[in-house]
Amino acid sequence: MLITKRLLIEIITQELNEVFGTSYGSFPKRDDKKKDNGSFKFDPNSTENQGRWRLKDPDKFERMWTRKDKNDAGISFIVGTLKTGKHGTQAVRFSKSHWTEAEAKKWWSKNKKRFTKTWTPAHWTKWKKKKLKESKLGKGEKKIPHEQALNLSKDLIKKLGLTFWDPSEVSIDTKFKRNKALPVGSIRQGKKEVGDLDIIVTKPLTKSDVSDMGLEEISDISGGAKRIDFKYDDDGKARKVNLFIFTDPDTWGAALLHASGPFIYNVRLRNKLKSNKWKNVEGMGEGWILSQNGLIDSEGKIVSTPTEREVQKILGVTERTPEER
Repeated sequence: MLITKRLLIEIITQELNEVFGTSYGSFPKRDDKKKDNGSFKFDPNSTENQGRWRLKDPDKFERMWTRKDKNDAGISFIVGTLKTGKHGTQAVRFSKSHWTEAEAKKWWSKNKKRFTKTWTPAHWTKWKKKKLKESKLGKGEKKIPHEQALNLSKDLIKKLGLTFWDPSEVSIDTKFKRNKALPVGSIRQGKKEVGDLDIIVTKPLTKSDVSDMGLEEISDISGGAKRIDFKYDDDGKARKVNLFIFTDPDTWGAALLHASGPFIYNVRLRNKLKSNKWKNVEGMGEGWILSQNGLIDSEGKIVSTPTEREVQKILGVTERTPEER
């Protein structure tokens, strides 16, 4: 596919932005008006390993991806296409192994003219209220503390006759192990509170197998060959459980990444495969697909992804643990 003139201009502009910084700006500032939003402090959604500085509302973006700063090690940007069709930088992220909050503040003071920041402290107040609302899973159902969810998963795994695989022992370099049951989703992301229980099972298991166990704590069983859903009684309250059945070591990385999430991170990776940069600039072609079934190239062949890190390397994105995504 030929690169259009407009696409070529966008690509060159983005590269100039990263190389020359303040001379060109991070992205065109046509998307919104510039605002001064007070002093610098790492955002409340920062992680143990990463300090975050949000510039724009992520919900205003059609798609996003990660781009490393070519000038300063340990800095990356979440950039993308806004729903208006224009481009923008959604957030700046600082690796805490390279940057303290004080050092990041100095960097921002020096470089803030390159960016447009419309996200304010007031937005964080709304964000916290939204998260609180999302924590209500339904009538009588609420999120539970991380440790409680992990113990509940462990108890369920034992009742299903499976072997518990401790998520603290699983890294982005961990390869497939057969006949295991690994809690993933919010538990593996290290979230303080957990809703649904997501568990990867690395042995053949069917809906009939679960039903035939006759466990009185389990009800409303549904699903197919690769996923089984049911309600699990948690001290009189129904907790939704999702079992993901994966038995192929060669696609384990893609499967584990899909099940661990978070969802928005998986969406960003899939959008990258649809981007013009992936198809044209990187010469990978059209038709690439990433799903729980594996990474499939433009010729329809499954690409070997034995670990999560391997998936991230192939896609050319920053290699992140579930807690950092």
